[in-house]
Amino acid sequence: MILVTGGTGLIGSHLLYELAVRGMPLRSVSRDPGKLSLVKQVFSIYAGNDDELVSNIDWRFGDIRDEGLVDEITDGIELIYHTAAMVSFYPANKKRMKEINVEGTALLVNNALHKGVRKFCHVSSVATLGNRNEQGCINEDSYWKPFKNRSYYARSKFLSELEVWRAMAEGLQAVIVNPSVVIGPGDWNARSGRLISTVNKGLRFYPGGMTGFVDVKDVVRCMIALMDSPVTGERFIISSSELSYKNVFKIIAGALNKKAPEKRVSSLMLEAAWRAAFLWSLISGSGPAITKEIIRAGQQKTCYSNNKIRKILNADFITVERSLKETSAIFYSGFR
Repeated sequence: MILVTGGTGLIGSHLLYELAVRGMPLRSVSRDPGKLSLVKQVFSIYAGNDDELVSNIDWRFGDIRDEGLVDEITDGIELIYHTAAMVSFYPANKKRMKEINVEGTALLVNNALHKGVRKFCHVSSVATLGNRNEQGCINEDSYWKPFKNRSYYARSKFLSELEVWRAMAEGLQAVIVNPSVVIGPGDWNARSGRLISTVNKGLRFYPGGMTGFVDVKDVVRCMIALMDSPVTGERFIISSSELSYKNVFKIIAGALNKKAPEKRVSSLMLEAAWRAAFLWSLISGSGPAITKEIIRAGQQKTCYSNNKIRKILNADFITVERSLKETSAIFYSGFR
C-alpha cells in the first residue's frame, strides 16, 4: 500500500493518476473533501475511466497535524509520497504554514520510522536552496542561508526538509525532490494554474524576472523512479529550464488567443503596488492580493541545475514551451 499526502493538489493528483494506472494499491489523505472533484478532473483528462480509478483509492480526509489521523493512515503502508503543504505568501499565514508544513512533516516521518515504512519521498521546493554556484546556477549543494527577505513559505519548507534529514539520520530511507515552478492542469486559481487563468482574463504588464519551470508529469515520473531506485539520503532539483515571465505570458497568450502583455512593470511600480494592497487589506479586513514576497519573486532571475537528476535517472524533460502550450490548451478546451 502506498500513501500519498496532499492527493488533491497539483502534484498529488497527477502522482495518484500515474500510480493508479500502474495498478498500485493507494491511500490518500487531503484536508478538503470538496477538492476531490479536482482529482476527478485531472484523471478525466488522461483516462476515460476516471471514476473507477478514483474510487479505487482509499480516501481519508483530515489534517496531517492530527496525531490520530496520521497514526491511522500510516498503518500497513510501505511507501509514502509526502506532497501535502500549505503554500502562501501572506505573512499572516506564517503560523499555520509552520504547523502544517513543519509539524505535519515531523509527525509523518516519526510515524514512518516507528512503523517501518520502506521508503519516503518528500516534496520540497527550490525555495529552500541557497545562492547560485560559480557557473551561475543553483544546484543541490547550494545551501540555505537565512536572509531576511526569505519568504515565510520558504522558511517553512526549509524547516520541513530538516525534519526529513533528521529522520534519515535516525534510519528512514528517503529522498527529497525540489521542483521549480510546476506546470500542469489542476486548480486554475492556485499556483501555476493562476498564470493561465490570469492571462485569460487579460493582462497588460509583466514582471522582469526569470525562473525555472517543469511539467508536473516530469516531476511525478522522477519521484516514482527515485522511489523505485536504491537511491536514498539525497535531494534532487526537478526543473526543465528557465524562462522569463515575459516569454511565459507570451506563450500562454498565444495558446489562448489572447493579447500578450507588452509593458514591463518597474520595481518602483511593484513596490508601490504591494504597499497599496497591504493598506487596503487593513481597511477591508481581507488578505492582500499582492504581497512583498510575490513582488520580489517576480523580479528575481534564477537558474536551476538539473544535472544531478539527469545523471542519476538518465532523465529527459518536456520543454517549458510545450508544457505551457499543452496546459493552456487543456484550460482553453473547458477543463475548468
